[in-house]
Amino acid sequence: QNESKKMAAQAEQKKRQQQLALAKRKQEQALKEKKQKLDQQRETQAKLAQIQRENAAQIAKLQKQAPTPTPSTSTTTSKKSTSKRPSSSSTTSKRSTAAAAPAAAVAATPTSVAMMEPAIPEPKEYHDWMENVDHMVGYDVTTAAMLLPKKSDLSLSEEQRHLLYGASNKPPVAEAPPPTAGRGWDRRNILNARSAWAIARKPEVYRALKAIKSSTPVVGTHALPSKPKTPAEMKQQQQQQAAIPNQWFNEEKAEQDMTLQILSEATQMYLKQVVKQSLVCARERENLEGIRLWHLQNAKAKPPLSLRLGCDIERQVAEADGNAALTVKRMEEAILREDDASATVDPVEATSMSDLACKAPLSAKVVETADRDAKRSFEVYGGKHALQQPPFGRVPKRAKLSKQDLVLGMDLMGHHFTHSRPARGVIKFIM
Repeated sequence: QNESKKMAAQAEQKKRQQQLALAKRKQEQALKEKKQKLDQQRETQAKLAQIQRENAAQIAKLQKQAPTPTPSTSTTTSKKSTSKRPSSSSTTSKRSTAAAAPAAAVAATPTSVAMMEPAIPEPKEYHDWMENVDHMVGYDVTTAAMLLPKKSDLSLSEEQRHLLYGASNKPPVAEAPPPTAGRGWDRRNILNARSAWAIARKPEVYRALKAIKSSTPVVGTHALPSKPKTPAEMKQQQQQQAAIPNQWFNEEKAEQDMTLQILSEATQMYLKQVVKQSLVCARERENLEGIRLWHLQNAKAKPPLSLRLGCDIERQVAEADGNAALTVKRMEEAILREDDASATVDPVEATSMSDLACKAPLSAKVVETADRDAKRSFEVYGGKHALQQPPFGRVPKRAKLSKQDLVLGMDLMGHHFTHSRPARGVIKFIM
């Protein structure tokens, strides 16, 4: 019992010591916080005092820099006195103004300091067009007048004169040579400069060269013998060949030929018209206008909200059936490809189900039946019963131009074809 009492007393002493230690720590923390607060207050007071000193120094500078205005009353009186009294009285007026100047300067210093202080601008208030900032505004016939300016900014007579005769304050337009309309047609058009020169100018150049070279007289189909040409004649012939017009140099020079330009532009316009007519023929062939008309008349608008409860597993079951039918089809095809002698044995001798499947007699209709069942199942999986297709089909996103459309387009343009000039050659030339 004595030992237990001693243990209890020791425990109580430890608790008291711990409590005293905690109390001391709390007191120390409180003292530290008080010191920090006092330091902060002293710092703020020092900053405020410094700011006040700076403001006082600035005010003193402004007072020194401010001019000392002379009162207007003294100047007026001095002028009147000079006009009425003799010159001896002017000295007394000067003394009176000089004596009154310091008092006026002392009285004017606070007003000058107040005038030198920067004025705080008042906040601007914007009332016009605030509705457009807050929300959208729709203008109609009744509210269109809001878009017009104020009457003070609008002169009806001036606006009418501008409408009738045009504005007189327009800047003068600089006169510049107009750019050539056909610049860059070699890169822009389908019929480029090389092809156009080969069609129009190459035969002319070839005939001119042939005429220069064939200087020997021709009788019938035979050329008469002639003397060999001298160097002077050879030089003259070379000069004649170089002087032939419309020879090929490069694409830039060929673009300057108006004949080639007109030929290329005309070909471009013709091809555009053919393509437009071909598009019309393709639309008529695919009945696009009829499909769109049916959709406009019979298509139903989707409901704004639809709620579906439960789950439709018909398509998932159809997918599983189709995969099983494809598996059966491939297995039957593999068995048919095998040339196994055991297939002709009696099925009674089969030892397992796999052996029975190999020994059973097969027919070609099994593969066809499995293929048909797989196709039907995949049609259901694709949504055959879920979606009702329109009678003319859906509106296609893209349509291909066929040869038939191009031929009909050229026919509509007035280009008829014969046996000597079939459509295939013309289409090949265009492409």
